[in-house]
Amino acid sequence: MGSLRYLCNSRPDIAYAVGIISRFMSEPRASHLLEAKRVMRYINETLEYGILFPKCLTEDSMELIAYSDVD
Repeated sequence: MGSLRYLCNSRPDIAYAVGIISRFMSEPRASHLLEAKRVMRYINETLEYGILFPKCLTEDSMELIAYSDVD
């Protein structure tokens, strides 16, 4: 569980699931192990996903535009 908690720093998409699973570590059950394995399978399947920031030819032309919807 500690490794998954650490991984949440760079993979916020798993933060909710890991948070729920870690609540039950004082009395773990088989269902919690199955959920942890499901999270590990998800991580394994999405290792190559990410955001690519291509190298700019000139430093003047670098521009990052981001949008966020907090609703």
